[in-house]
Amino acid sequence: MLKVNLQKADYEEHPISIKEEESSGIVHVFVHTEVNVPTSTGNLHSNFVYSFQLLKDTDRYWIVEVLQQRAPGPQHSD
Repeated sequence: MLKVNLQKADYEEHPISIKEEESSGIVHVFVHTEVNVPTSTGNLHSNFVYSFQLLKDTDRYWIVEVLQQRAPGPQHSD
């Protein structure tokens, strides 16, 4: 399973769900994440979707394409 954990001092991103599908050596992974960014007026929350397309070659995976898009859902501050 693909693990996602990106952190900087002022930025946190946590996976909400991870879905994988493989067929004939082609792997497609969808990762839905929640992003929290502290601001002077509270925390800014947003959701993103990452799409990873991989090609399996014997004992390793090659990255074919990576896409990122803001996901529908609440975009708000605390």
